Amino acid sequence: QCFRDLGIKNDDVLISNKLAWLRTPLTTPEPTFEPGAWFGLEHDAVQDISYDGILKCWEQGLELLGGDYRTDIVSVHDPDEYLDAATSPDDRKKRFDDILGAYTALNELKQKGEVKAVGVGAKNWKSIQEIDAQVELDWVMFANSYTLYSHPSDLIKFMDALHQKQVAIINSAVFNAGFLTGGKYFNYRVLDPNNN
Repeated sequence: QCFRDLGIKNDDVLISNKLAWLRTPLTTPEPTFEPGAWFGLEHDAVQDISYDGILKCWEQGLELLGGDYRTDIVSVHDPDEYLDAATSPDDRKKRFDDILGAYTALNELKQKGEVKAVGVGAKNWKSIQEIDAQVELDWVMFANSYTLYSHPSDLIKFMDALHQKQVAIINSAVFNAGFLTGGKYFNYRVLDPNNN
């Protein structure tokens, strides 16, 4: 709405949408994703990762933009959480196949010119590495992975390999989601001194 009020056309901006989360009604006191990290939200969200699921998320995103703006930069967001919810090795394999299906859909959108760049955003950088081995990515977003507090040598090597392939890197939450600047959330969770 701000863009409309300012007369900014879609061609004047690049809009990114972190897909894989479908907005749903809020039926609990707080959202069910990342408990304790979000306040004042009026909606919940559920992961919907698959060929059809990611398209539903993309279409919902366009609808929320009001129909006159497109998303140029898209990603499968939090695939690590989706994989972590697996209940068995077979379930994890199915979930990884769902992720690959989501990328098939996003790359079809890119081939049609509906989006310009396809990427991934995750807190667990090893899930990004696993996806990168199977999918041609334009960009990646590491959250809480390469920070002032944590900078594993294996991650640095992976970042260098991405750079060599000209995959853009967004390094997010470099202060461990604000904890290192005085916030109470470490990697999006309140620390409990009684729980190591």
